[in-house]
Amino acid sequence: MPNALATVVGQPRATRLLTASLAAPHHAYLFAGPPHVGKTTAAIAFAQALNCPDHGCLDCLECRTIAHSNHPDVRVISLRDKRKADEEKAAAKPDGAKKKAERTVIGVDEVRAFLEEVGWKAFRARHKVYVLPYDEINLQGANTLLKTLEEPNPGTVLVLTAPSVESVLPTVVSRCQLIPFNPVPPPAIEAWLVATQGIEPAKAKHLARVADGRLGWAAERVKEGELPEPTLLAADSYSSALAEAEKLAGLDNETQQEALEVLIAQARDIMIRRQTGRADWLARPDLPEAPARRGLPLSYWLRVVTQLEGARHQLRANGNKQLVWAVLAGAIQPTALERARSAS
Repeated sequence: MPNALATVVGQPRATRLLTASLAAPHHAYLFAGPPHVGKTTAAIAFAQALNCPDHGCLDCLECRTIAHSNHPDVRVISLRDKRKADEEKAAAKPDGAKKKAERTVIGVDEVRAFLEEVGWKAFRARHKVYVLPYDEINLQGANTLLKTLEEPNPGTVLVLTAPSVESVLPTVVSRCQLIPFNPVPPPAIEAWLVATQGIEPAKAKHLARVADGRLGWAAERVKEGELPEPTLLAADSYSSALAEAEKLAGLDNETQQEALEVLIAQARDIMIRRQTGRADWLARPDLPEAPARRGLPLSYWLRVVTQLEGARHQLRANGNKQLVWAVLAGAIQPTALERARSAS
């Protein structure tokens, strides 16, 4: 297997499919799988394998410039980069804004500019490669992609990343080769943290368990430190839940999404503990269940997960953050009926 693709952690099926397509690459790929499981990393490795004389040696000029985002014919588009550009533009103004940019989508004008660049002649690459996060493009921008997918440019490979096939327009899916991605097994995350990040084994084991299959999340936590554990599910009253919700609403968009993922993991742990008693299956085995929620039935926790997933979708759709969190704080409060049911 080419070295570049061999560095992709915990995705044997995806790397096998990509390796098989190196001889005759498709014009468009859809990398579909949960966030932070290695889709963009795999796309970069695929670009290296396509353009390196040794199919991804990691050491040649092509591999190194691709890895460092300096290759003229390989581009990775990200919403985070767009936000950074917005912040730099704002700071350059006389009344330069200091707050973080809150851009939530890549718009149609940016997609058109991107597609114009896709049509340019390659500077030196055998295969121009462009990586685009489909889930961060608005609907108008997604429709704009169709023409390029229908009439591909020779020698250009377009990689779209998305959290699921269902989140992508069927007309887009039908024009791409699907490469499925799965959550990375905790042992693989743990081994990667120890081997490549120098994390001591006990810490690596903990991060691998709470990462919930997200290698990228674990890498981010190594770089920036673990986020404080959100306490919304531990609130013993609506007023305390609302206070926590207001605090969470003040965070940036990405951190709010991470907080919701942690809350979903907390609820899942409680359900697993209740149904199986298996502490070794828990992401956070040392986190005690809040006294205010003890004894509530499984139906309550299923409703909590539904509400958390709904909040995550609303925030991704650019919903009012304060309102989303305030409604969530009320929606997850145990009802008198559920308390009575749990006591029976």
